[in-house]
Amino acid sequence: MTEQRKRVLVLVADGFEEIEAVTLIDVLRRADLDVTVSSPDGGMVNGAHAICMATERRFADVKAADHDALVLPGGSNNARTLASHAEAQRLIKEARALGEVTYLSEGEVRLTEQMNFRARSQNRAWEYWARRAGFATTVND
Repeated sequence: MTEQRKRVLVLVADGFEEIEAVTLIDVLRRADLDVTVSSPDGGMVNGAHAICMATERRFADVKAADHDALVLPGGSNNARTLASHAEAQRLIKEARALGEVTYLSEGEVRLTEQMNFRARSQNRAWEYWARRAGFATTVND
């Protein structure tokens, strides 16, 4: 029986902190986690430093219970939107009740204990960065 991939939901809105969102999404996907990026309208969002990013789903179309972790990248405008958007608040409350909320700020990445992942040996550089970011990693050689 194969282990099911961990699922991570990342909430972003205009003004998100690019380094916290994009780096995390990249590292998690390279570690073979299933990452869904969601925004208010499910389309393009503009980062705090004028980097545009496509998102896959609208806040209204996702459920926290379908994911193992909910990640909230920083950025003051992103934080304001997440604090005031009804669907974002629904997701955060659901995830909080499940013990799955992960907050990101000032470049620190902290995932819950259940978010341990296996890095592939060809991704040693990503393992290093993941460890620096606070992820527990296991490499199967």
